[in-house]
Amino acid sequence: MGVASGAAVESVFLSAAGFLYSWYWFWAVVLGILVMVFFLAPLVAIGSSIGFLAPESPVGKLVGLCVGFTSTGTLSLMLAGRFIFRRALLIIGAYALMTSGCAFLPVMLGIIFLAVGVMWGKK
Repeated sequence: MGVASGAAVESVFLSAAGFLYSWYWFWAVVLGILVMVFFLAPLVAIGSSIGFLAPESPVGKLVGLCVGFTSTGTLSLMLAGRFIFRRALLIIGAYALMTSGCAFLPVMLGIIFLAVGVMWGKK
Protein backbone atom coordinates (compact mmCIF):
# COMPACT_ATOMS: atom_id res chain seq x y z
CA MET A 1 0.00 0.00 0.00
CA GLY A 2 2.89 2.32 0.74
CA VAL A 3 4.39 1.75 -2.70
CA ALA A 4 1.00 2.25 -4.35
CA SER A 5 0.64 5.60 -2.60
CA GLY A 6 3.95 6.80 -4.03
CA ALA A 7 6.36 6.09 -1.15
CA ALA A 8 9.83 4.82 -1.96
CA VAL A 9 10.25 1.06 -1.95
CA GLU A 10 13.19 1.33 0.44
CA SER A 11 11.22 3.22 3.08
CA VAL A 12 8.33 0.75 2.88
CA PHE A 13 10.76 -2.17 3.17
CA LEU A 14 12.51 -0.70 6.20
CA SER A 15 9.26 0.13 8.00
CA ALA A 16 7.93 -3.38 7.32
CA ALA A 17 11.18 -4.87 8.66
CA GLY A 18 10.87 -2.66 11.75
CA PHE A 19 7.35 -3.98 12.34
CA LEU A 20 8.59 -7.55 11.89
CA TYR A 21 11.34 -6.93 14.46
CA SER A 22 8.82 -5.59 16.99
CA TRP A 23 6.46 -8.47 16.22
CA TYR A 24 9.10 -11.13 16.91
CA TRP A 25 10.17 -9.43 20.15
CA PHE A 26 6.58 -9.23 21.37
CA TRP A 27 5.87 -12.90 20.71
CA ALA A 28 9.24 -13.98 22.08
CA VAL A 29 8.37 -12.37 25.42
CA VAL A 30 4.78 -13.67 25.53
CA LEU A 31 5.67 -17.21 24.49
CA GLY A 32 8.80 -17.16 26.64
CA ILE A 33 6.69 -16.62 29.75
CA LEU A 34 4.39 -19.49 28.77
CA VAL A 35 7.27 -21.78 27.93
CA MET A 36 8.97 -21.15 31.26
CA VAL A 37 5.74 -21.81 33.17
CA PHE A 38 5.08 -25.05 31.30
CA PHE A 39 8.66 -26.25 31.56
CA LEU A 40 9.13 -25.41 35.23
CA ALA A 41 5.78 -26.85 36.36
CA PRO A 42 6.80 -30.55 36.03
CA LEU A 43 10.13 -29.83 37.71
CA VAL A 44 8.43 -28.26 40.70
CA ALA A 45 5.65 -30.85 40.83
CA ILE A 46 7.90 -33.89 40.85
CA GLY A 47 10.44 -32.32 43.16
CA SER A 48 7.84 -31.21 45.68
CA SER A 49 5.94 -34.51 45.62
CA ILE A 50 9.10 -36.44 46.39
CA GLY A 51 10.08 -33.84 48.97
CA PHE A 52 6.75 -34.38 50.76
CA LEU A 53 7.75 -37.98 51.52
CA ALA A 54 10.12 -36.65 54.15
CA PRO A 55 8.78 -33.14 54.91
CA GLU A 56 10.81 -32.49 58.05
CA SER A 57 14.06 -33.59 56.49
CA PRO A 58 16.06 -31.16 54.35
CA VAL A 59 17.61 -34.24 52.72
CA GLY A 60 14.16 -35.27 51.43
CA LYS A 61 13.70 -31.89 49.80
CA LEU A 62 17.16 -32.04 48.29
CA VAL A 63 16.56 -35.53 46.92
CA GLY A 64 13.19 -34.38 45.55
CA LEU A 65 14.81 -31.45 43.80
CA CYS A 66 17.53 -33.64 42.28
CA VAL A 67 15.07 -36.27 41.04
CA GLY A 68 12.75 -33.60 39.64
CA PHE A 69 15.61 -31.92 37.83
CA THR A 70 17.03 -35.09 36.33
CA SER A 71 13.67 -36.51 35.28
CA THR A 72 12.02 -33.48 33.71
CA GLY A 73 14.49 -30.67 34.06
CA THR A 74 16.94 -31.89 31.46
CA LEU A 75 14.28 -32.34 28.80
CA SER A 76 12.76 -29.00 29.74
CA LEU A 77 16.12 -27.25 29.41
CA MET A 78 16.72 -28.82 26.02
CA LEU A 79 13.31 -27.71 24.74
CA ALA A 80 13.75 -24.25 26.24
CA GLY A 81 17.14 -23.99 24.53
CA ARG A 82 15.54 -24.90 21.21
CA PHE A 83 12.84 -22.26 21.76
CA ILE A 84 15.40 -19.57 22.64
CA PHE A 85 17.62 -20.44 19.66
CA ARG A 86 14.72 -20.27 17.20
CA ARG A 87 13.43 -16.97 18.57
CA ALA A 88 16.97 -15.56 18.49
CA LEU A 89 17.31 -16.50 14.81
CA LEU A 90 14.03 -14.76 13.99
CA ILE A 91 14.90 -11.61 15.95
CA ILE A 92 18.45 -11.40 14.54
CA GLY A 93 17.13 -11.89 11.00
CA ALA A 94 14.51 -9.18 11.42
CA TYR A 95 17.10 -6.85 12.99
CA ALA A 96 19.48 -7.42 10.07
CA LEU A 97 16.69 -6.52 7.64
CA MET A 98 15.62 -3.50 9.68
CA THR A 99 19.12 -2.00 9.88
CA SER A 100 20.28 -3.05 6.43
CA GLY A 101 19.56 0.20 4.60
CA CYS A 102 18.78 -2.09 1.65
CA ALA A 103 22.43 -3.16 1.34
CA PHE A 104 22.91 -6.60 -0.20
CA LEU A 105 24.84 -8.49 2.48
CA PRO A 106 22.69 -7.58 5.52
CA VAL A 107 19.52 -8.30 3.54
CA MET A 108 20.80 -11.72 2.53
CA LEU A 109 21.94 -12.55 6.06
CA GLY A 110 18.57 -11.42 7.42
CA ILE A 111 16.73 -13.58 4.93
CA ILE A 112 18.91 -16.60 5.76
CA PHE A 113 18.41 -16.16 9.53
CA LEU A 114 14.66 -15.73 9.08
CA ALA A 115 14.41 -18.73 6.76
CA VAL A 116 16.33 -20.99 9.16
CA GLY A 117 14.25 -19.74 12.10
CA VAL A 118 10.97 -20.35 10.28
CA MET A 119 12.03 -23.77 8.97
CA TRP A 120 13.27 -24.76 12.44
CA GLY A 121 9.71 -24.37 13.72
CA LYS A 122 8.16 -26.63 11.08
CA LYS A 123 7.57 -30.24 11.98
